[in-house]
Amino acid sequence: MRSPSEGEKPPKKISKERSLSPNGQPDTVSKKPTQDMSTSFIKAQLHDLRWSEKCKPKESSTSMNNPEKFFSELTNLTHTFDFDLNAMEKRQRKEECEHLHQFKEKELLIQL
Repeated sequence: MRSPSEGEKPPKKISKERSLSPNGQPDTVSKKPTQDMSTSFIKAQLHDLRWSEKCKPKESSTSMNNPEKFFSELTNLTHTFDFDLNAMEKRQRKEECEHLHQFKEKELLIQL
């Protein structure tokens, strides 16, 4: 904390106790935020703002605003998926055929 310069009054200490107002009713003392509380609050808001800016989708990269681009990307993904699926099915069929051929060869050898 800084020391008060000439002409400035030292900051008042705020007690946590309740004081009595002139009519005898308890009066709550308003507690002002300390310097640490206010800077940490501002830092938290700044962090939230930066985080929200990071999470915003960029207009140029999103295809939701452009239906044609969206459908072309969807079609590309579908074709890629179909291609991968077809390749996987072909591999499985090839492996099954190899196993079948091996099995038939064994049967023929047994019959001989």
